[in-house]
Amino acid sequence: MTRELMEQYRSLSDSATHFSPEYFGTLAWQVEDTRIDLNYFSDARAIELNIIELSTTHLRILQVLDFCLDGCLSRSEEWVQSMQEAFQKGKVYNDQYRARYGLDESQA
Repeated sequence: MTRELMEQYRSLSDSATHFSPEYFGTLAWQVEDTRIDLNYFSDARAIELNIIELSTTHLRILQVLDFCLDGCLSRSEEWVQSMQEAFQKGKVYNDQYRARYGLDESQA
């Protein structure tokens, strides 16, 4: 779990760089009438991948929180069932994503 969390930490720390005011200032903003658009996620694939990664990160955070609370959360059958369901749904979405874009386990 530590290795997985460190991988996610690296990814999130990279995103902190990408979501800084300096970074946003370099992007191509589109101004139309009263609207300002930024097509940061340019396609459905990027959006899907980021949703999967964000969901995974949040589930890992809940696992760490449970660990820090000496397993207090996982003593609840309802909590365990909810976590199992969330991981199962996540696996289904991840498998669908990989199949849709022809990716194997070594590719994102």
